[in-house]
Amino acid sequence: MDTLPRGPGPLLPWSGRQIPRALLPVVSSISCKEDAPHMALKIPLTVADKQKILFLSSTPAPQLTDWGRRHEEAGLLHDALLFFEAARDRASVERLAQAAVESADLLLLLNAHKALGGAPPAPSLEALMARAEALGKSVEAGRAALLLVPGDGRDR
Repeated sequence: MDTLPRGPGPLLPWSGRQIPRALLPVVSSISCKEDAPHMALKIPLTVADKQKILFLSSTPAPQLTDWGRRHEEAGLLHDALLFFEAARDRASVERLAQAAVESADLLLLLNAHKALGGAPPAPSLEALMARAEALGKSVEAGRAALLLVPGDGRDR
């Protein structure tokens, strides 16, 4: 078993504060190798690591899709959508839209269809509404019902 050195941990570069000794294994696990900078990272990613992969580096589409798949397998569907959208992986985004209906996640459905270039079709909203009611998510069902009303829903 690895033991941690006694005394305070190293300083965090952005704050000058000490890293708690209990977090040292986590912090050391996200250090990257130069030849494969993002493969040493573990799910869930920090916001900074996600931003580096998505926006600051020129990560190739297959690698973005792999990150999306890894997030999807970990149950982080909203994060997975970010990676699939950046990779322009239409099939994966459509799969997440279907998963959104099955889990009655209206925000995921809306964001997935936004990534696909449109609004969710009425049958998807109706299926999500029915699923939300079956799961006891009455607020989510109500929000989906508002989207099915012509106009902005204020005329009720």
